Amino acid sequence: MKEDQPMTRLPSREEEEIDEALSDIFKASESGESRYEVLKKKLDESISPGTLDTLTQLGWTVIRNGTAVLTAEGEKRARNVIRCLRLSERLFADVFGLDSEKAEKAACQLEHVLSPEAADSICTLLGHPSECPHMKTIPQGACCSKKEMTLNSVVMPLTRAESGSKVRVVYLELKKSPEVYRLLSLGIVPGKELRILQRFPSFLLEAGESQLALDEEICSHIFVRTAQA
Repeated sequence: MKEDQPMTRLPSREEEEIDEALSDIFKASESGESRYEVLKKKLDESISPGTLDTLTQLGWTVIRNGTAVLTAEGEKRARNVIRCLRLSERLFADVFGLDSEKAEKAACQLEHVLSPEAADSICTLLGHPSECPHMKTIPQGACCSKKEMTLNSVVMPLTRAESGSKVRVVYLELKKSPEVYRLLSLGIVPGKELRILQRFPSFLLEAGESQLALDEEICSHIFVRTAQA
């Protein structure tokens, strides 16, 4: 990493407020509620009066047909903040074992200070998750298109686990693959220990006293970490 690309930064209070406002607009667009009046009231109350108009003056947003829309630069900045937040939530939940509420609170302390390089490092460590613990999409980074993995990756898709290895389920990509929901009824839930008996022609897993055969596609949406002996 170059010296001029710090892993963290210390933003000013004004920068934090801009980040917060842009991420709120980004999340509003995800839920389909980007009406100007609704967002204006929300940002006036949560940040400061006139926040949305200030963002428009600064070129981060535009108002079209009564709707607040992020500009290209505004969306880029918002996506980075959201990416840092949701990756941090996964980090605190999956690696440090915090519950959803505590993970979200801790992640809020990191979203403003992580650089894109730091976010990519966390993303690689976690095996490039596509969803946060609340099943919200994590915007992809440069590392995701390459699907980079390192020997130090803590979390990985089940498809990368070796035959004979013992792993523990960390999370399931439920939103990305609805078929994975049926695994819940089979007891394949976070915390469950699995042993990979075979990988081909399909994955054969040992889960407690049961054995389960799954195709590679479904296994690619099961994220695990090595189980401690």
